[in-house]
Amino acid sequence: MQPLKVLLITRECLRGDSNEGNTLLNLFAGLPVQLWNVYCKPGLPDNAVCNGYFQLTDNMALRTLFKGESMGKRVEPEIAGQANGSQGERENKQLYDLFRSHNWEIFYLTREILWQLAGVKSEALAEFVRQASPDIIVAPLCYSRYVLAVQRFAIKAAGVPAVTYVYDDLYSLRQFRLSPFYWLNRFLLRGAIRKTIPLYRFAYTMTEQQAQEYQKYFDLPLKVLRKGAQTGPCKKAEHKGVRIIYAGGIYYGRDCTLAKVADAVRKLREQGNDVELHVYTASPLKQKTAAKLNDRAASFVHPAVSAAELARRYAESDIALHVESFKRKDALLTRLSFSTKIVDCLASGCTVLAICPPVNAGWQYLRENDAAICVDREGGIESAVCRLVLDEATRKCCAEKAAHLLRENHDEQQIKQGLYNDLLSLVERKKQ
Repeated sequence: MQPLKVLLITRECLRGDSNEGNTLLNLFAGLPVQLWNVYCKPGLPDNAVCNGYFQLTDNMALRTLFKGESMGKRVEPEIAGQANGSQGERENKQLYDLFRSHNWEIFYLTREILWQLAGVKSEALAEFVRQASPDIIVAPLCYSRYVLAVQRFAIKAAGVPAVTYVYDDLYSLRQFRLSPFYWLNRFLLRGAIRKTIPLYRFAYTMTEQQAQEYQKYFDLPLKVLRKGAQTGPCKKAEHKGVRIIYAGGIYYGRDCTLAKVADAVRKLREQGNDVELHVYTASPLKQKTAAKLNDRAASFVHPAVSAAELARRYAESDIALHVESFKRKDALLTRLSFSTKIVDCLASGCTVLAICPPVNAGWQYLRENDAAICVDREGGIESAVCRLVLDEATRKCCAEKAAHLLRENHDEQQIKQGLYNDLLSLVERKKQ
């Protein structure tokens, strides 16, 4: 049987150290598929499963607008991820960290205008889609309207079934923002989503809450598809003391929640307990946050590491953190999100400590399945950290519950087979 040819249209490139890349690589690795990827951000892919890439970026949009160059270009697999790769555009981390740090809404609006003026309907992109000749397209729903425009163009050019994956709350009006630019962007995004939804056959979500809520907005079948993991016994590494680990972005106010954990760790150390907090992140660190999270005594901040290296760090740890912000605007922004790191925490062999506002869907999932110590207010952070650091029996019990949920709901092979069967069914119906 010929492998299923799948075109992924994403915002981020396919890398194990990016959220979107991590999720999609986890789902498709090992399946009888040929993957092709169109992505809309600077950066070089880093994986062993994709056959070819096409990249579009802000700089390319500028050159298209002012120099008349063709929008986007192909990135060859043999150079993707290599240090000397020249065909793919790398991310200017300093520049993008500036905007990530300040989260300027005017920047996002300006970027959307730039892409709209440049246009995404390039012959180079159409040629890439023709060469990929996909059987089906998987195009995660994105908060960038220009990515949705790329999806519409590619789906129509390919003429094959398409499905989407909804990670976050991109459509509802249950948000708290004072910026008029935010609300202008939000309403324009809602219009772009309504324009794109009819091109999908169905949608995956990560949470039951989002599936139920979004079913009210769209006449589209929705199905929960969570990240999977290997469910065998997790071998823990010998180490001294108690180690708490967090891996992932510290934007959207998560840095403030982590700072509370760091405060609790410092108090425990002052009382003579051997405990440390280790944070692995690619997010820029503000000076005020660094003072609390990276004091190099109780709390340490490290650069993001590969998936394989992160698994080793989890194996050397005792408590794995899932955190969100308690600020209203951030809590509403992430309320329907199911962080990819939740499954990593469940698979880590650690006790899972979830510190989130109670509206967060990921936190609700862990609480309902009794798979973590769940804290729903800032005032409960210190006592929860103290309890877990001082009580090894509680840590062991909680780790066993996390492993049980992993086996029940996140078996990697079952999830992958279900995804493959769904996509194959759409392709076969198209042929009929």
